[in-house]
Amino acid sequence: MTDGKRSAKVRKPNTATARVSRRSKSKRRNDNRLMIAMIIIVVSIVSSVFVININSSRKKLAELNEQKQKLQAEYDRQLKLAEELEKKKVYVKTNAYIEEQARKLGLIYPNEVIFKPSN
Repeated sequence: MTDGKRSAKVRKPNTATARVSRRSKSKRRNDNRLMIAMIIIVVSIVSSVFVININSSRKKLAELNEQKQKLQAEYDRQLKLAEELEKKKVYVKTNAYIEEQARKLGLIYPNEVIFKPSN
């Protein structure tokens, strides 16, 4: 039951509260957009920091692996040298070594005759 004067649409009153309500909705939309933009910026910065840290960590790992290889090679060389010195230590205690050193000094056994070639 509608009378002819009333239209089927009900219009909202154009009052100050309605205008404030429309402005606050618009302001909320702008605030939401601003918040989303800030979140995107923060996430981008954090992601960039993570990527930079990962890259620097990879570079440091590569340097440490290279250093490890160098140190391993030096360790192997020193281990080989230690083995050689241990063998020499045993050889120095033998009579053959003592005789070799004595001959270098020109010493001879008693009753030994040395022949020298004449040129």
